[in-house]
Amino acid sequence: INTFKINEMTDKLSPVKVFDLQACALPILVTPLQGLLHDFPEEQCGLIYCQLEDFSDKIIALLQDDEKLKLKGQLGLKFIEDNFTWKKAAEKWINEFKSIIVNFKD
Repeated sequence: INTFKINEMTDKLSPVKVFDLQACALPILVTPLQGLLHDFPEEQCGLIYCQLEDFSDKIIALLQDDEKLKLKGQLGLKFIEDNFTWKKAAEKWINEFKSIIVNFKD
């Protein structure tokens, strides 16, 4: 549930709760914030994007499809394991520092 009003700044967020819920292999129905769309491509990540006015219909449809819910949860867990572990974060930082050093020398 989105606890904040969507504006220019909040639209660019990727709420931490999304990462937490995906790490628990739970399917997640979310509003398509630009930050989420950037970090979590819909087809790969298990998130189900939905405009606010369509939420109730989307929830009802999803609750009637246990297989889809389970699949989305598993996709979300895999996406987190492949992209957002501590090891992956460290690799990104190391690569960023290497890039800075190389560019600094030039």
